[in-house]
Amino acid sequence: MTAARLLSIDNQYWQTTKYDELSKLIISTRQDLTKLGKAERALKNAVVDDIVTSLQEISGILKQSFVHKDAQTLIPKMGRKLLDLAEAALERRDYNEALDIANRIPGNVNLGKEVDDFRLIAQAQSKAWLVGH
Repeated sequence: MTAARLLSIDNQYWQTTKYDELSKLIISTRQDLTKLGKAERALKNAVVDDIVTSLQEISGILKQSFVHKDAQTLIPKMGRKLLDLAEAALERRDYNEALDIANRIPGNVNLGKEVDDFRLIAQAQSKAWLVGH
């Protein structure tokens, strides 16, 4: 392990300060990788609650992280999946679920206009269902 090698260097600065910095970086990167893996599984499994939770977690990955770019790539995909799930609920004529899912799509996925349009379409569709019965 690279961090452990620093302990064998005959230099107090490298043995303490740099060792601690590197250890924290390794721990942080592992945590971020875990979040990213969880998000990818949530996306694959298409469970709304899991996607929303994972979106919140990976949105918190700092710019300094080695996986920040990967997280930023995954965020819009997760938002799109939520919108797809909302559309599927609407196709099943489950207006409440469709609207609930749409309302859980966070702003950082950059689908604001599409989500607003979906809400309008869903509302119009639900009114058409009421008239049709």
